[in-house]
Amino acid sequence: MTLRSIRLVFLLAPFLAGYIFEPLAECDNVSIVFRYQEKGAERQISEHIEQVHLLVYGQDKKSVQQHILNFDGQSGIYYSNGLNLTPGRYRLVAVGNAFENTVLDAPGNPESLRLTNPAYLAGGRVTSNDSLYLGQKEIEVSPYECLRDTVDMASIHLNLNILIKGLQRMNTKNGNSPVSISMNGLRPVFSPLKGAIDQQQTYYPGGTYYDTLGLFVNRFNIFSGSDSFVAL
Repeated sequence: MTLRSIRLVFLLAPFLAGYIFEPLAECDNVSIVFRYQEKGAERQISEHIEQVHLLVYGQDKKSVQQHILNFDGQSGIYYSNGLNLTPGRYRLVAVGNAFENTVLDAPGNPESLRLTNPAYLAGGRVTSNDSLYLGQKEIEVSPYECLRDTVDMASIHLNLNILIKGLQRMNTKNGNSPVSISMNGLRPVFSPLKGAIDQQQTYYPGGTYYDTLGLFVNRFNIFSGSDSFVAL
């Protein structure tokens, strides 16, 4: 080995050592793969989930990290993300598609975390939930080792579609819809540990009225696990 080669090795050594001997301080040592299965078959995840809020909790149940991951435009049935975590046990909670109809309330620990519509917290009328998905996983990170694990996402919503025909002869002012919908007996809050909870509420879904066609079309989501009925 020439003198120049020896000098090059010594110059590179501090940079290499940072990743070889101190991976927890400098590098992502945890790789999380997100996967969605429907009826036992793996699906392309971006067709169902556009975005994920990833919450990481330590062994003391306190929040350690929070990340927002965008799946939109991703191809394939998997989506992976790297994390940097010190050795220990962790609980991962992944919430998919938490948009304008969802707020992650009290996310400081997994027992207090609640998913709900912001209108419910404000005392207003709830029209719909988002098309939510949930994944949870407990992992253990060992010193100086890399971990790769999978979080399986599952739907926690029911998608409802309402189509009403034959409204041409109903007289309305200014083309306003002759139909209003209320859906009773719905649980407005979802706990990752307990499922759909809180006192039953009434949802008031909107919709689109096509006066020239005499059609009323509505699509909205509710939490899985609610017993309900629709009033028109």
